[in-house]
Amino acid sequence: PQSAFLGEYWNLPSTSGASPAFPTTAPNATRTDAAINFNWGSGSPMAGINTNDFAVRWEGSWNFATGGMYKFTLFTDDGMRLYLDGVLVFSQWKDQATTYSYQTQLTMGFHTIKVEHYENGGGAAAQVSWQLLDATPPTISGQSASGITSSTATITWTTNEASTSQVNYGLTTTYGQTTALNSTLVTSHSV
Repeated sequence: PQSAFLGEYWNLPSTSGASPAFPTTAPNATRTDAAINFNWGSGSPMAGINTNDFAVRWEGSWNFATGGMYKFTLFTDDGMRLYLDGVLVFSQWKDQATTYSYQTQLTMGFHTIKVEHYENGGGAAAQVSWQLLDATPPTISGQSASGITSSTATITWTTNEASTSQVNYGLTTTYGQTTALNSTLVTSHSV
């Protein structure tokens, strides 16, 4: 679904505290969940699903109206995995009750979010949310060139927020050459 999650719920055999393999059989129950924001405590997620020893897979397509850096916050009791557009980007598949965060750059448009979760015993909870951290590019100022020779130059500049460093250059306005990306976040740049 778009802007919602298809939730697929399975009962699992007891694993005596070991992390279970994710089920490959048909789910015991399905429903549409508007969000992943559950604290079941010692209860069951729904009728027909165990209070312990269960797994859930949520999947949905979400419209990210603005491209930029996003922070995903994940609370899990017990194990959880996060996939973005079919790629596993986060995995803490173990018994625990912990909050994690994951940051990634996303383009504007629809992205598929899939979350796998399991509960072995004790309390049960699964919460996933995301927020845009920054969609505004940094302001560049103080550009200068030094050490100019027939084949090299050093370009320096500052930015109003920490950012990566890279220079496009060439003999025409179409440039054609690019320096290696320095992914260290700084405000004083030199390439």
